Amino acid sequence: MCDIGDFILAKLRIKNFSFKVKEPPSQEKIQKKFKKSFQPNYQACHEYPLNRETINKRMKILLRSARENETDLRMFIPPFHAKRMENIQGQMCWEPYKQWLSDMVQLVEDDNKTHPGKTPVQLWGFNAYNTFTTETITESKMKWFKDGLHYKKNLANLILDRIFNYHHPNRDLPNDFGLLLTEENLEFSLSE
Repeated sequence: MCDIGDFILAKLRIKNFSFKVKEPPSQEKIQKKFKKSFQPNYQACHEYPLNRETINKRMKILLRSARENETDLRMFIPPFHAKRMENIQGQMCWEPYKQWLSDMVQLVEDDNKTHPGKTPVQLWGFNAYNTFTTETITESKMKWFKDGLHYKKNLANLILDRIFNYHHPNRDLPNDFGLLLTEENLEFSLSE
């Protein structure tokens, strides 16, 4: 008698199939990955100018779809650690990053102007220097971040609190965390 897994594998004509459990990464590999997370994605920095038109076209499709379906669309630029931001500013990534952010804000603003009287699309920025993104870097005990790019659930809850204007009794939301991005405040946000 065979179980469903054997049946599926037989149907797919896979012979001698076995699941292999990966060896856990070495401490050295974990530390290397942790340190690398504070560096910008240089490939993305190089590719945005080349793919700007396509990326913006996809954003317009998203906005149009949200309008067609009467979706209350609230988007956000996620937080990442200030050390990563410093590395973006110090490398070839700063200009493409500013252009991308400016494009996103402009597309949202244009969409909102095209649909007056409708619920405006929101684009929030959590990527500035603030109480959380300037957390001291330690490899094992960071409260808000897993590494330079990935934030933890407790910070995700605060993002949602800000976006939905929710006040949880057990969570303090500092004023410097989260900014509703507009054409008027984008330059200020970038200068921060």
